[in-house]
Amino acid sequence: SCAAGVYDEISIVIVDEKTKCILQSRSFSNWTILQEFVETVPDDRIVLIVGSCKEAEEKDEVVIKRKLESRLGGFTFPTNEEEEKKTCLLYAGQMNRSPSWSTSLHTQYGSTANVTLTISTSASSSPSVPLKVCRESNMIPSAISKRLPESIMPLATQLLATGEQKHIAFSNFLKKQEEKKESDETVYVGYTTAKGAPIY
Repeated sequence: SCAAGVYDEISIVIVDEKTKCILQSRSFSNWTILQEFVETVPDDRIVLIVGSCKEAEEKDEVVIKRKLESRLGGFTFPTNEEEEKKTCLLYAGQMNRSPSWSTSLHTQYGSTANVTLTISTSASSSPSVPLKVCRESNMIPSAISKRLPESIMPLATQLLATGEQKHIAFSNFLKKQEEKKESDETVYVGYTTAKGAPIY
């Protein structure tokens, strides 16, 4: 379930910088707890935060400014005490990065703000994650993109290949896709096959 958007709490959404999939969405009653959660988030993750600044108690402010601002590029908190009590904060940025699109917006508590962002991340800034393929039996794919390219394994070989050989071939295909790192490249998440059939 998605916890983001819980009334009168501070919500945070963590997004994978490569796949752009939502990994976690949580809500916290105060900024101290949120800061402790932020410490567990890996570098490069995309972070979205919305919450009322009035939840920041005086004892929390050093933690917020020193730790949150150091980990979240472009994150700012109201400096005026009176402003704090009536301000809502909206942040979009990246863990331990300062991308040009990062935004830290302060709005009047109870008001509405519409923000449009074009989020782009550098693949080279993110460490390469080893690709692994898990196996599932008796599963039906929701969509099939294409057959495994001949350059990876010729069709005649696919028809005669064992399950293990097909598994290795698809893993090699994923590695080739990762090396290209093309922004508009289709993301392949698995393959389907059967004995005497090609790899799709």
